[in-house]
Amino acid sequence: MRKLKEIKKIVYEHIISNRFLIITIMFIFVLIIIFSLTKNLTNIPSIGLSNSILLRTNLERSKNGCPVLTYNEELEKAANERAKSISNTLNISHKGWNYIVRKYYIYEAAGENFTLGYDTDEKALNAMIASDIHRKNILNCKFKDIGIGKSGKVLVILYGSRNLKTYK
Repeated sequence: MRKLKEIKKIVYEHIISNRFLIITIMFIFVLIIIFSLTKNLTNIPSIGLSNSILLRTNLERSKNGCPVLTYNEELEKAANERAKSISNTLNISHKGWNYIVRKYYIYEAAGENFTLGYDTDEKALNAMIASDIHRKNILNCKFKDIGIGKSGKVLVILYGSRNLKTYK
């Protein structure tokens, strides 16, 4: 009987000491369930950068009543071109970005967020979410699609809704 009590105590202490790990695993499990039930997340690109940004963006949108965004390869091409342009010229103006987008994606509504100089993509996205002007794009319920591009420490996220009248 004493041995059983000692075993219970050891097991209990082990569970308590690892509660952060258990909570983290439970949180990840809940996220997996939430996103597996979301039908628009089936078109997720294979690269990890875009996956984490797309999932985090859609989580923010869902918490605020906006539909999730679908990953769009045409916007990705535009975002990559835009990121290379910013990286090469260090021109951090938002002027001219829509020209690049129109090359790849005929839109009714579009928006651009970019960051420059962050060590990680997570820090860059956190900065966008914390910024009122960037957050407006993230939470713009008119946007249906997203494309993500990166060049060096430049991260570009483009949002859009197709112009269905001219899109073939």
